[in-house]
Amino acid sequence: MTANGLDCARAEELLSDHLEGVLDPLLARELEDHVRSCAACRGLREALVEVVEALRSYPTVEPAAGLAARVARAAILHAQQRRTAAFAPRMPSWLQAVAAGLSILTTVGILVAQGGTARAAGRLVERTTSAGTYVLEKKDRLLEDFRILRVVVGAAIEGRLDRVSDRVEDYRRLLERRRETEQQRLPSPPPRPQPEPEKKTSLPNSTGSRHVERDVKRSNQ
Repeated sequence: MTANGLDCARAEELLSDHLEGVLDPLLARELEDHVRSCAACRGLREALVEVVEALRSYPTVEPAAGLAARVARAAILHAQQRRTAAFAPRMPSWLQAVAAGLSILTTVGILVAQGGTARAAGRLVERTTSAGTYVLEKKDRLLEDFRILRVVVGAAIEGRLDRVSDRVEDYRRLLERRRETEQQRLPSPPPRPQPEPEKKTSLPNSTGSRHVERDVKRSNQ
């Protein structure tokens, strides 16, 4: 981390915006200061510059006619299919397994009641057990996949929140830089005039004048 508070991870995220020319001038100045003092980020920027120049050398491929309309129709159709599937009633997997087991047990009972052999009944019971085990294993796999998906989504959300906090920190630092720049541009206020010192008026001492008059009279006598 450099003195301006920009670390290598944040500098790597801002490099692409800087190369595209969409980065704020204050953040761009901080990024350039960091790149000058960091050899790793400087090498990464040089590599990105080479990649961008190589990609810009390729001709621009125009999309096929009517591509946007076909994509829009496919998106609308997919949304309608998902909406229809969401409203369709679904039976839970464990309920399907119970229904399948009951139907097979019912078939076994009918065969036994009609005089079927015990070997046929045993085979049906074995198949029923295998089908129930398969359904339970499939349900366990679905639950495990759901747990993994929840962990992946949670990690992705945490990473996005980290990026949001980085964006907020950059915006706060940008506002501070702008405030400092505006304060430097404002003219300094004129100095306040200092108040004049108050003049003290001395009152005549009546007692002292009386003593002087008495001394003068005594000297005349």
